[in-house]
Amino acid sequence: MRKSIPNSDLEEVGKKFVRQTLNCSDDNQLAAMRPLGRDARHLCMGLRAALVCALAALVSSTQAAGFFGSKKSSTGDDPFLAAHAEKGKELRATKGAHAPVAEGSCSKCHASPKEPTKMVLEGKELCLSCHKERAADLAKATVHPPFKDMDCSTCHSPHGSENRALLNAPANQMCTTCHALDDEDIKKSHHGISIMEMECTSCHSPHASANPKLILEGKQHVPFKSRSCELCHDKPGKDGKAALKDTPEKTCFACHSDFRKLSEKSVIHPPFAAGSCIDCHEPHIRRIPGQLKKVPQELCLTCHDAGLKDSHPAAGHPTSKKGVMDPRRKDHPFDCVSCHEPHAGTFPSLTRYEPRTLCEGCHQK
Repeated sequence: MRKSIPNSDLEEVGKKFVRQTLNCSDDNQLAAMRPLGRDARHLCMGLRAALVCALAALVSSTQAAGFFGSKKSSTGDDPFLAAHAEKGKELRATKGAHAPVAEGSCSKCHASPKEPTKMVLEGKELCLSCHKERAADLAKATVHPPFKDMDCSTCHSPHGSENRALLNAPANQMCTTCHALDDEDIKKSHHGISIMEMECTSCHSPHASANPKLILEGKQHVPFKSRSCELCHDKPGKDGKAALKDTPEKTCFACHSDFRKLSEKSVIHPPFAAGSCIDCHEPHIRRIPGQLKKVPQELCLTCHDAGLKDSHPAAGHPTSKKGVMDPRRKDHPFDCVSCHEPHAGTFPSLTRYEPRTLCEGCHQK
């Protein structure tokens, strides 16, 4: 006697047949159902029943869970978020919510509303599907082992974090879970320092680098590149903290002696007068021209009222548009430094020239 085929197998065959039929009909489900009905008459009763069940399940999933590509319901809600509305509302309200969470696009990561731990892709591949720029890091000369071998959740929160870059803890705390700062090799490579007051990511890449020891890519400050830490630092005390020499007299001016003359100007920028060079400049690695921490427009507004962005005399000027270059400063865009001296000058408000002369630099009389 012939063995009966289990209903589960028939249903799977039915699902496969429906998929193929729909794929051949340019995803037009209504058109696809017509030939499906005619073909179904040639199947046995058991297969026909499986096809009906499969068709119902597929059409339902098309509307609710995106079986054919869309992951939103007919109401436009994310199916995973709809199934976990209370938790989703809590996570979306988090200040440092991950972008998909804030957008309510939970199904970008979660594959099934019924199985919260089931993901669309596994581990790091899921993160790389959005953060494609990180994939290139894997080919660099030095790759951080946690990034190379482990899940991104080793360091990053998948939903949200109060820490920068969605870290599970502040950067330095993250590093010390693997690296002991009082280790002799680490102390030696850090000029004897065992208490890091700067973030490790100020000098090291947490993912990968073309440089050994994961040193950040960019133009390294000469003392840092030569590992001549003693040019700026005294030997650390018993507390293990970095001891910086007097700035700028015994540090910056040792190389940039021409800046001493600026103290004779009538108007001096307060950070420069206070010797706070590192408020604006990176002491180790330069990723922005001028060894600056940020581009001038962003850097200036950390101290000056952000309202200047809209109320400044140049706010409505065409030069305020991004990408407009300064003809007086080759290959430089118009920014605060186009009109203002960043260290010291002779005119009020640290303008480079009198206002009329400033304009005449670009405009004909």
